Amino acid sequence: VSFLNKSSVLFAALMAFALFPEERWLARSRRFQVGLALTLLGAAGLALLRSDLGELQANLAVLLVLGSAACWAIYSVSVKRLVQELGSTVTFGMVGVYTTLVLFVPAVIWGDLGHWRAVPWHVNVILIGSGFFCIGLAHTCYYYALRTLSVSVCTVMLLTTPLGTLVVSQAMFGEHFTTGQIISGALLLLGGALTLLAKEHDVPAEVARAVQDQ
Repeated sequence: VSFLNKSSVLFAALMAFALFPEERWLARSRRFQVGLALTLLGAAGLALLRSDLGELQANLAVLLVLGSAACWAIYSVSVKRLVQELGSTVTFGMVGVYTTLVLFVPAVIWGDLGHWRAVPWHVNVILIGSGFFCIGLAHTCYYYALRTLSVSVCTVMLLTTPLGTLVVSQAMFGEHFTTGQIISGALLLLGGALTLLAKEHDVPAEVARAVQDQ
């Protein structure tokens, strides 16, 4: 799921190029093109070069993950516009409040709001901690990165997260890397680095001046 969800890089790149003129020059950058190709190749290798490849099936779950990837791309593009106007902290505060209000309705209808009292105390501690670090801090940093870099670069760099997923899965569930996955992971990291180099060194002078004027 983590690997397939990283197909959001394709959706995000297309949306960013269509909606943000200041990011369209990246499509002409050789570093970005090579970096994008390497990250996609690495992500595909991590997902497919497994010992249980014969069990891979394209079903409704795959379509749901691809749909979530498209939604994540829409989210990144939408947030960038807010971040440019309000800043990363205020933007996440607004997104958090709106998300809570919207999800409160289905929680009341289908959920059990008092269930937290029935679970062990350490489960609630983990939930609160993950909400603060994995959602609050992580998303605030991501919003700042969107403002400093670009939607395209940030989305490509997020392709590195399956590596962390593999490490945690190995520790918790006994999953192991294959040789192909190790090579693919290295390609993925190299591609991510190239996208950052494209952002830092290939930006046209007229684009840099326009950003500074803003």
